Amino acid sequence: MTKFGMYGRFVHVNKKPTKMDVSRIAGVSHMSITRVLRGFPHVSEKVREKVLKACRKLNYRPNLAASSLRGKKSHALGVIVPSFKHAYYARFLSRVEEECQKADYHVIAIQRRHQSSCPRIAWSDIEFLLMRRVDGLLIDSELSLDIMKKLHQEDIPVVLVDMLPKDRRFSFVGTADFKGMRILARYLIDAGHRDIAFLAGPLGHYTSEQRLAGYKKALSENRIPFSEALVRHTDYNLEGGRLAAIELLSEKRSFTAMIGANDYVAIGALSACNQKGIKVPDDISIAGFTGDEIGAYTMPPLTTMEQPIEEIALKATEILFARIKNPRRPTERILLPARLMERRSVK
Repeated sequence: MTKFGMYGRFVHVNKKPTKMDVSRIAGVSHMSITRVLRGFPHVSEKVREKVLKACRKLNYRPNLAASSLRGKKSHALGVIVPSFKHAYYARFLSRVEEECQKADYHVIAIQRRHQSSCPRIAWSDIEFLLMRRVDGLLIDSELSLDIMKKLHQEDIPVVLVDMLPKDRRFSFVGTADFKGMRILARYLIDAGHRDIAFLAGPLGHYTSEQRLAGYKKALSENRIPFSEALVRHTDYNLEGGRLAAIELLSEKRSFTAMIGANDYVAIGALSACNQKGIKVPDDISIAGFTGDEIGAYTMPPLTTMEQPIEEIALKATEILFARIKNPRRPTERILLPARLMERRSVK
């Protein structure tokens, strides 16, 4: 744009391109521009390419922050998971992303900051997402009472995953960990095992405590004494499982089977047995609890309880969207069953 300035000189004023400019150059409607830029799925590749080409030509970028302020919605969900490394959380995030795409939403995902002394989430993690004006939160982590109080004050829709909160004002979707581990332990007992070691997760961790309780229940139902000496706590990872199994094997305690509180712990135990020259399942049987794909490729393939992670992600996202639309919607608490996957690591 050109204007006459003082003393008759030409002054050039840079005018930011608008959506109407994009529409004019691309030769498509204003609505088509919106649908392409917001990632709607049902837009032809021809229209999409025209719009993106026009945007590049004009160096046009939509002001999403301003749009969210005007519409009071950012069309983004904040998601916090313990780790991006585990396939379990990758599967969870993938399904959440699929559901968000259908609803014209985006995902801002972060992993919890690892603090060995505290497995719980930090308020700074949540604050990072709140500053980005997300419309709701999916959180797979334990929350302190202080953080739950702060979240209520923020008045933002929240759905918790895996970690059942004591505060019933939060919706929750997770696995029936107690029942699932009870089924798995009974499966080993029915296979003839009486001395079964248990490689648990961290002390005080919700899923670890639930699975340990399920294991104990199966023992008591079959009149098998519980032995604290056959329990080890781990950090829910491969190395934790390997070290815990090495410790038990080095003590030469009498047991014929080991259960890992998740598949990573169980696979770590498989590695320990291989290191010690112990054959699985001929000498010791091993089972896990997750159902990750990697368990199908261990030697031998790992028997496990498969968690319905995709279903958990779907249900949690559905509930969150419902609460965004209606903040007064009653809270829900859903436990989905795990499924026994028989492979070849149990004799």
